[in-house]
Amino acid sequence: MIEADDDAWPSWPAEGMTLERIHWWVEHEPTPISGLREDDDYRYFGRGPGFHKRWPHYRLGWSCHLADGACFLKRPFDFPDLGKRGWAMIFQNFQPPGEDCEILLGWVPPEREREVDDWIAFMNAETQRLLRDDAAEKAVAVRSDDS
Repeated sequence: MIEADDDAWPSWPAEGMTLERIHWWVEHEPTPISGLREDDDYRYFGRGPGFHKRWPHYRLGWSCHLADGACFLKRPFDFPDLGKRGWAMIFQNFQPPGEDCEILLGWVPPEREREVDDWIAFMNAETQRLLRDDAAEKAVAVRSDDS
């Protein structure tokens, strides 16, 4: 069983998003992701982090830079004790192990797999675009510093 310390800074497991952690989420957040929400600066899924639209950053109580290998992915689950099965949507900033390497964004039932696939494809393309643009800006800055 996963125990929480209400006074501790929030953190996800160093081993990545385990089935135990997904089970806990589905049990305590029984409502599936309703969709991709946006405001002027960020994109969100449910109550998870916000992903900046113009910079390679995400926000989860603090701002973090996207790692070069950052990606969105899905994992199947089947929890008969909860009467739920479906797809967990996960943001992976870097490969496990490592604290906060993976963040669970929420889940959807099996019949909404296509929606998750579309969100993942869109968010992965946006992540790569932001990282490319950031690298290009840094390269220009380095060249102008060298002149």
